[in-house]
Amino acid sequence: FFFRSPWQVQKATIFLPTGISPLERSIVRKVFQRVGFSRINLRRYATAFRGFLAKQNEEKGVFVYMGQATSEIGIFSSSHQQSLRMPFSLKEIQEQVASYFREKHFFEISQEVCFQIYQEMGKQQEKFSLVVRGRNTRTSEIETKSIAFSHVETLFMALKKKVMQEVTSIMNDPLF
Repeated sequence: FFFRSPWQVQKATIFLPTGISPLERSIVRKVFQRVGFSRINLRRYATAFRGFLAKQNEEKGVFVYMGQATSEIGIFSSSHQQSLRMPFSLKEIQEQVASYFREKHFFEISQEVCFQIYQEMGKQQEKFSLVVRGRNTRTSEIETKSIAFSHVETLFMALKKKVMQEVTSIMNDPLF
């Protein structure tokens, strides 16, 4: 089934999973504004998407799902749903964060700390500050480090650009 421009009204209700970072929320909002939506309602969901829609009594909208292994953006109506996969996932983000800290700061951190850094970068952006534990790859000793935005600015910009490219490429698809 192919949707033919259901957005004549320029209003979008966009459903985002509860675990999505504030960075992704702001990027999704910016992309939809850039393509012409004037009224954007971002809503969170924490359950299976179809069950959530039934409870919310929504007729049409857009959903974004960012999962550990896969991500997708889709549109739905009361009778149909169509989605496109994004080659971008939370696992990929965690790998990029871990690699950045290994290469730039000689610091090995767990996947949980990678995810925490990503979430906090999204929430705090330029005000980012976080204390983390990890292993110094030069000395092999466990250390606690205070990380400021200046330590992750390059990583932040690269991840922001990547998410923006992925969401924009989906929005440029004829489906939307």
